[in-house]
Amino acid sequence: MWFAEYKPFGWEVIDHRYGGLLARLDTAAKRLKAYAAGGPALPELAVKFQKFAASGKVLPRFNHSRVKTPSCIK
Repeated sequence: MWFAEYKPFGWEVIDHRYGGLLARLDTAAKRLKAYAAGGPALPELAVKFQKFAASGKVLPRFNHSRVKTPSCIK
């Protein structure tokens, strides 16, 4: 669909996202297998969730602006 609509323009961004996702899934699978086999603890599972004052919802604490994006245009 992408090539039909946009030709090759911008595909490098999509390609980069797919590559990053595949690498992240590979790393996650290796770490989870090691943990399941009695390996080291996963710090991600020990994160203390905090409530945001405005919503009262419990959400992980992270800086959304640091999440991988294809562009910094807002």
